[in-house]
Amino acid sequence: MRNTIFLRALSGALIGICLSQIIALFISFCIGDGSFIPCAPICIDRCGSELSGVTVQFFLSGLLGAVFGGASVIWDVDHWSILRATATHFLTTGIIFIPVSLLLGWCEPNLTGVVYYTGFYGGIYLCIWIGSYLSYRHRIRKINEALDDASQSDS
Repeated sequence: MRNTIFLRALSGALIGICLSQIIALFISFCIGDGSFIPCAPICIDRCGSELSGVTVQFFLSGLLGAVFGGASVIWDVDHWSILRATATHFLTTGIIFIPVSLLLGWCEPNLTGVVYYTGFYGGIYLCIWIGSYLSYRHRIRKINEALDDASQSDS
C-alpha cells in the first residue's frame, strides 16, 4: 500500500506541475494581451518577484498533485461507500487545496472568496459523487438483470 501511495503521489506531483503550466498558458491566451502570465499577480507580490512566485507555484502545484495522487487510494477501499470515499477524499485534499489556493492567489483572500471557492470545490465533489452513484446504480441493474435472466433460464 505504501508503494502504491508513493507512486501515485509522485505521478500526481508531475501531473500537478504540468496542469499548473497548462492553466497558466490557457489564462495567458485568454487574458494575457500577448504576454505570458505565469502565476497570479498576488502570488508575485507576496513572493517579491516573478521568479520567486513561479517557483513557489511550481512546488505547491507539485504538492497538490502529490496529495491528490496519493489520496486516490481512497477510491480503492472496497468496503467503503461512495459517499464515505468521496467525503474522505474531499476532506483530505481540501485541507491542502484551500490553503494553497489562498497562498497562490487562486481565490480571494477574504471570507467571501474562501466560502465561494470552497463551495465551488464542494460542487465538483458533488458532481463526482452523483456520477459515481449513477454509474454504480447502472452496473448493479445490469448485474441484477443478468441474474434474473440466468434464474429464468434455469427454471
